[in-house]
Parts: sequence; structure tokens; C-alpha cells
Amino acid sequence: MLDAVPPLFTSEPSLVAMAGSPTDITNHPLFSSFIKIQSSKAGFTVDDLELNQIFLSDSTHGQDVDDRVKHIWRELGQKRTHLREIRDSFDAGYWDTASNILENLFISDTNLEHQIFPSIVGGVIQMQKDGEYRHYTRIANKEERMGVLTPALTGPPLTDRWLFRVAIYRFVDAVMKKFQVLDQIVPIHKLVKFSLDDQTARSYNPRSNMGIWYRDTWPGAFFELQFGEESSDQQVDDHVRMLLQGGAIVRMLNIALRPPDAVTYSGAVLPLIYASKAWKHATMYLLFQSGYKIFYLKRSYNLQADVTERLRFARDGYNILDHIWKSVPSEDQRKKLASLRSLLQRIPTDQTIDDDERNQSRARSPLSVEYDSDEYIPEME
Repeated sequence: MLDAVPPLFTSEPSLVAMAGSPTDITNHPLFSSFIKIQSSKAGFTVDDLELNQIFLSDSTHGQDVDDRVKHIWRELGQKRTHLREIRDSFDAGYWDTASNILENLFISDTNLEHQIFPSIVGGVIQMQKDGEYRHYTRIANKEERMGVLTPALTGPPLTDRWLFRVAIYRFVDAVMKKFQVLDQIVPIHKLVKFSLDDQTARSYNPRSNMGIWYRDTWPGAFFELQFGEESSDQQVDDHVRMLLQGGAIVRMLNIALRPPDAVTYSGAVLPLIYASKAWKHATMYLLFQSGYKIFYLKRSYNLQADVTERLRFARDGYNILDHIWKSVPSEDQRKKLASLRSLLQRIPTDQTIDDDERNQSRARSPLSVEYDSDEYIPEME
């Protein structure tokens, strides 16, 4: 039996049907968000992606990307307005070589309105512009004191520390005050794995190297750095895990976003970034739901190729931040997701011991940012 029902379920029409205690776990209203696996004795495998109806969006599956998702995907790869500053940071001779390439990444438009977070005004706009520009300059400027950055097309890839993580964290901390960058912590503390061989539900603690959250309540994007030996993305455990738990979270978000009078809803999207262990390449994914299936679009970055690819990767990180800022859910939607999280906690599950051991081996310290004390934050259970 399930424990006591979260209070919101007694008053929210779209959730009232979930308030029962199904005797068959496969009839549970959140069963669609369970991560299905073939064997209780095996970890995640690439075959589990198809088992969970998670596919690359292409003609193979006869799926058309709707206009809204296409628009978001274009925005995540759009040009940004820093061409002049980046040009000035290059040596003149190098600019002659790279100008045509960089003009495909940036524009010189001085009107930043289409890329400024809507509610940011005054000095914070300049803070956003300066913080982003400094990141690009650090990548482009061969005189950077860190000693690992070069404008040469054959230059070395940047490190984890300066290519993405620290720059993005500092930007969120300074500009996006309502958001948090969480290191190794996923506030959705429990997902459910369901093994087909023994028809058993087991708890699964989701994890990510870095996540951007709206006040610890709503996921904006996840970042994963490859763990273990170098190999093909599609075969490694943490890559498969990222897509499986991302798909489960998208399904939960769609339940939380679903209007009270709707039977289904498929409006949620979730950006993911996966980088190889040696930072030779990275991939951006955009997960979305169509019917029961989860699809993803992907965009690859060859980080060891040249500075242009590294600039493109950093630029698209800021495009993701723009998207996150514009996609803040309402208070009611956040309350619904909090209730869904509470309902997941109440599902009787066996403990997954290997997940416990992996989680204990990882450092778990939040990179917190300020937020206003009067903002609603659902209680975490």
C-alpha cells in the first residue's frame, strides 16, 4: 500500500486520480516515468533505451518534430552578439584565417534584446554581457594567464574547469539569481527502476555531474562528464543513464505541466550535455515527448579540432541559459511536480544497493546561489 497521499492530491483535479493505492504497480499513474530494465542483475545497457521508448529523432521512427521543438532547437544553436569583441581579441593575422568561420557563430548586432533575459534590467544587463564576453575571450586569447588557451586552430582542448563548468556557474550565480547550479545533487531524490524479469520495482537515486535548477524545484538542464574508460558514447553506462533518467524526468514534467482538463501533455523539453572524459568532444541533446515515446535531437562538438568548436560549445551553453530563463514554470506547476516527487517517495520499492554505493562514492556539495526568502519553495521529503 502507498503511504499517506500528499495534500495537493486532494484538491488538484488533474492529480486526484492518482490518490488511490493501486495493487498492481504497473497500474500506478506514474508507471510511465519508471525506468524499465530487462534484468534485475544487470546495470543500464544501450538496449534499455529502446525498452523505454527513447529514440534519436529521425525518419526511422516516422516522427515529425513539432514547430515548437524545432524553434527551441534553432534557438539553442543561434548566433550571439559578440563578434566584434572576439575579433578584437585575436591577432590580426589569425583573424584573417578565422573570420569567415566565426561569422557563422556570432553577429555584431549591438541590440541584445533578443538574447537578454526578459526581466533583467539596468546594470545586470551589462553584467550578463561582460560575463559572457569574458568567457569567450578566455577561450580565444592566447595571452590568457591560465596557459591552456590558444587561438591556434590546432590548439589543445580546454579543461573541464574553464570550458564550461566554472564559467557557467559564475554566470548563473551573478545573473540568474533565482537559479542554482547543483554539483552531483539531483533534488528529485528518487526515481523507480522496474525490472521485467522479476516484475519488481526498485528505488533509483538519479545523479548528474551538474544540473541547473529553478530554486531547487524544477530542472532546467543537466551536464554529464564521462566516467570510466574512453569509448563510444552510445555504449558507456553514464551516457545511457543520462538519457534514461532524462526521459523519466521529461515524462514527470509533462504530468506536472498538463492542464487540468487535458488527458495528455507533451510540452516539456530538457537540454542535456555530455562531454567525453578527455574533453575531445561533447554532445548537446534536447529531449522531448511525442505520444508515449521520448525523442532527442543531438548536436556534436569536436572540442579538439579548433578554437571555433570550443567557442561554439561555450556559445550554445549561453543559449541553453537563455532557454532556461524563458521557461520558468508557474508556482502551481512547481507544486504539482513537488507532489509527484512526494508520490514517488511513497512507492514501496526494494533498495538498489549498487546505486547506494555509487552515490556514496561521489562528493555531494551544492553550489548554492541567493534567492528571495518570500519565494515559494516546496518542502523536500
